[in-house]
Amino acid sequence: MIRFAVYIIISLLFLSCSSKYQVTMYHYKSSTGADSQVLASDLKVFFKNGNDIHSFLINDKKIGKQLTKIKEKIQLVRNNIEPDDSYYEYAFVFKNDTVYTDYRLEFWRYKNLGTTYRLNSTMDAKIKNLDKN
Repeated sequence: MIRFAVYIIISLLFLSCSSKYQVTMYHYKSSTGADSQVLASDLKVFFKNGNDIHSFLINDKKIGKQLTKIKEKIQLVRNNIEPDDSYYEYAFVFKNDTVYTDYRLEFWRYKNLGTTYRLNSTMDAKIKNLDKN
């Protein structure tokens, strides 16, 4: 009985640690040029059921940490840009927060603030290739 309780506790700890960096990626992938991104004024499009929205559960600790770092940068930097009605292609949902980015993965938005942030080429390729699997 004690072994079973220890097993349950260890399993719960493992699951809570591994889910800490779980991210759901929403990728708006339309085949037509101008419609291949979502306007900032209608970000809800990411969360509607449709053929152009692809979603993936990502359990990659590096991606989770990177997105957390970007969100924190947006919150802490004083000269952040207030986004206009820009276009977005990706939404990343983690820890009840959502970060949006353009097709280049360079302009990032969290709530009503935005900033430019360049991912390294490995991380950029990793994210862009998730939809190809």
